[in-house]
Amino acid sequence: MTLKDIFGSNVRAAREAQGLSRGDLADRARLAENTIARVERGEMGLSFENIEALAAALGLEPIALFSAEPPIESPPERTRQLQRIDVLLRRLEERELAKVGRVIKAMEG
Repeated sequence: MTLKDIFGSNVRAAREAQGLSRGDLADRARLAENTIARVERGEMGLSFENIEALAAALGLEPIALFSAEPPIESPPERTRQLQRIDVLLRRLEERELAKVGRVIKAMEG
């Protein structure tokens, strides 16, 4: 199994574990749906920037997509909650999003 095969298999496993279609993942990562399909089949590789975008869209560290062990799956409820939050955040105006960012930063401290 090649590194492209491992990467593609992990992308597919993570996508399916989160209940995402290829189109959903493509939108989140700002890639073409056909690109996601070709990556999952091990037919093409990606630039570092696109690997990072794909990992972020899946809520994973990029290195997890290269592991021979499949990425750790999020509990389904956590995944659903994160997806709901993602949808809500995308609807916010810049000013509102900045406020949310400050709240999150305060929670970290």
